[in-house]
Amino acid sequence: MLLKTKAEKTNSISKKTEKTETMKTKINHFVIASIFSLLFIGGNAKAEGTEFIFSNDENSTESALDVENWMVNEIYWNNFDAVYFIDQVSEENLELENWMTDETAWQNKEAESFKIEIETGLELESWMLNEKVWNTK
Repeated sequence: MLLKTKAEKTNSISKKTEKTETMKTKINHFVIASIFSLLFIGGNAKAEGTEFIFSNDENSTESALDVENWMVNEIYWNNFDAVYFIDQVSEENLELENWMTDETAWQNKEAESFKIEIETGLELESWMLNEKVWNTK
């Protein structure tokens, strides 16, 4: 029993090698992930000039608005037409054209081949009535 056969020795050596290889792979992955995370954190720690500027006029000031006479004139604002700027446009009367009344234009042979599907009524399922589904407290 103390003597191992050559096959048993090779088998135990290959198992040790597999364990060592998986350990090396895990360590390598950890080291690579650590390096990338350090580079990512360190690279973004002092990021300058990456702000997005919405407008070039951020620091500019607006000039004061001037009130004009028409803005404070009561006659202008009490006039219904002036307030709503009503401009009546007359539209042309609609007319039927030949293609609109032609039955062959509206017949679709492909649509006639579709089968009409009759939907069945809705059914209550057990989960719909289950108190545990609706009361999650």
